[in-house]
Amino acid sequence: MTRRTRLSIGALLIPAAFIAAFFLAGPERVWALFGPADLGPVAFETLERRSTPNDALACPPGICKAASDVTPPEYGVGAADLRLAFGKMIAAEPRIAAAIPTPRR
Repeated sequence: MTRRTRLSIGALLIPAAFIAAFFLAGPERVWALFGPADLGPVAFETLERRSTPNDALACPPGICKAASDVTPPEYGVGAADLRLAFGKMIAAEPRIAAAIPTPRR
C-alpha cells in the first residue's frame, strides 16, 4: 500500500471516527463539552462586550451600556402582530413551508 493510499484512508477514517463517537456518546454529551447552549437571560443594561473578534451587538439607543454595532429597526406594531406578519411573509415564499404563528395574547 502506498503512502498516498494510507493518507487517503486516514483522511476518511478520522472524520468517520469522530462522527461515530458523536452518535455513540450522544449529541447532548458532546455539546456539553463546550458549555451550555442557553446562557440564561441577558441584562442589556449591564451587558459587557467580549474581546473576541466574533462579538457583535444590535441594540436600540439608550438600552445597552455597551457600544452597539448595529441599531435595529423599530416597528410600529406589537410583537404578536409583527410575528404574525413575518410568518405570513415566510409562508408566501416559494419552496418554503412554514406554519403561520398564532399571536399569544
